[in-house]
Amino acid sequence: MSTNRKSMSRRAFLRTATLAVGAGVAAACAPSATPSAPTTAPKTTAPPKATVTIRVGSHWGGTTGDAFQKMIDNYNTNQGAQDKIKAEYVVNGNATATITASRLAGTPIDTYNIGTETALTFYASDTIIALAGEDDAIIKNDFFPAWQEMGYYNGKCLGYPSEFNCCALFYRKSWFKDAGLNPPKTPEDVRAAAKALTKGEGTTKRMGYVFGFDNWHGTAHVFGNVFRFGGSLWKWEGDTPVDFDIDNPAMKAAVDYFQEMVKDGSTNVKISSGIDPAWQNGLAGMTEDAGWFPLIVVRDAGKKDIYEDMGFVPQPVPSGAKPFSRTYGRVMAIDSRSQYKDEAVKMLRYWNASADMPFQKHLVEFIGCVPGNKKYPMDTIQWSADMKEAWLKQIAPVAMPDKDRKGLSYMEIRTKCEPILQGIWLGTKTYDDLKALQKDLKSIFTRLDGPRSMKK
Repeated sequence: MSTNRKSMSRRAFLRTATLAVGAGVAAACAPSATPSAPTTAPKTTAPPKATVTIRVGSHWGGTTGDAFQKMIDNYNTNQGAQDKIKAEYVVNGNATATITASRLAGTPIDTYNIGTETALTFYASDTIIALAGEDDAIIKNDFFPAWQEMGYYNGKCLGYPSEFNCCALFYRKSWFKDAGLNPPKTPEDVRAAAKALTKGEGTTKRMGYVFGFDNWHGTAHVFGNVFRFGGSLWKWEGDTPVDFDIDNPAMKAAVDYFQEMVKDGSTNVKISSGIDPAWQNGLAGMTEDAGWFPLIVVRDAGKKDIYEDMGFVPQPVPSGAKPFSRTYGRVMAIDSRSQYKDEAVKMLRYWNASADMPFQKHLVEFIGCVPGNKKYPMDTIQWSADMKEAWLKQIAPVAMPDKDRKGLSYMEIRTKCEPILQGIWLGTKTYDDLKALQKDLKSIFTRLDGPRSMKK
């Protein structure tokens, strides 16, 4: 503890000392008086530490947002009160826009839950800081290896691991049993099962396979499935992309994977634009996505009978290929303009690495993420028996991070391809139209990834 000390000259000291001695002699010669009650100098105490408010941003709303707010309230009442830290939830559906606006206003959100591709872009522009020291060591030692690929760039940790999303194929167990089918292992199995499960016509048609053909969902899965078919759109040297080509055999296979089922009439294309209502209304036989879908879209929507009828397997791969689960995620990053970086990091450390790890519990029970922390009490997970068995023992062990998301050009290129892919599924575009985008896509790559100089 520091103290304030005033300096005193030697002459002033001697003068003060002389006066003190004289006063002492006079007091000794004076007649004795009734002794006064002893006095003690009042103790000085440091003012109490003020509570710091940490603004926390994420995209969760609805029941998931309510659950996150409840977690925050519990933290504020208990550990946060001890640490003089109060978390305040800020919903940021459009993360980049909300974060940018808060920074321009001079009131930056202190920490936020963002996709790893956004985190990489933010790190390149010094919007977020890299974690180091104790927190870097915790993540390297206690979190699953897939996070070393997703949440790091050239050895720099972009934030505390958030949503560890491992994709799987989920299917209606009763439908497969009635049709005499086994869970699919290859793309050919998926196509055959989709045809066999499809029945009826119109809005009540039972669809063998559903996907987001008219939104980001389908495009994201095409890009992610390039890995499933043994390729990559970006060419890599370590963590640095050095080239891009939209036209390669793996991309063609990823497009055809969906398109062949579309041609068979066994998908929701031109029937139901939403995969959520297709599942909730009992009209979907198969879908591929991460664990958040069966929990949020099916179970938490009150469709527990359908949820209990869902089976799960790793994503089907070509014959002879290694088992595969496309994996993507998010990080809780720290804004470089936050006034309370140390407090924000301390809070995240408690949320993710303490014995309680409330944030990890929120991700598991309400988002359907595989626990990122290896110390998580796996036996406490409240999923269906099928979901728990499949994700923890079959799917997570074969998780393959989607490395192309480390391209700074990833989101812009994917968005550019979206209307073409939607046109292919709707029959208004062809694969040649996608190939024709190469010049424009390469220009985006060169602009965003070409001058890459992230040597931090």
